[in-house]
Amino acid sequence: MAFLTDVFARSEPMTFSSLVRGFREMRRRSAVRREIIDELSALNDRELADLNISRFDVRAIADEAARRA
Repeated sequence: MAFLTDVFARSEPMTFSSLVRGFREMRRRSAVRREIIDELSALNDRELADLNISRFDVRAIADEAARRA
């Protein structure tokens, strides 16, 4: 959803190349999110607790990391 907001909020005209760039960026961020979720989900509860992370927080952490990527 953030991708669409970014695309439509631009003042420059939308071109095919800008759509392709936006789509690639969306896929890259999605891959980052998926990788983080997979890595944190592979940890056991003790390891997550050592990092001060609960299982409930994994998706939020991945979302934030993908936004910053």
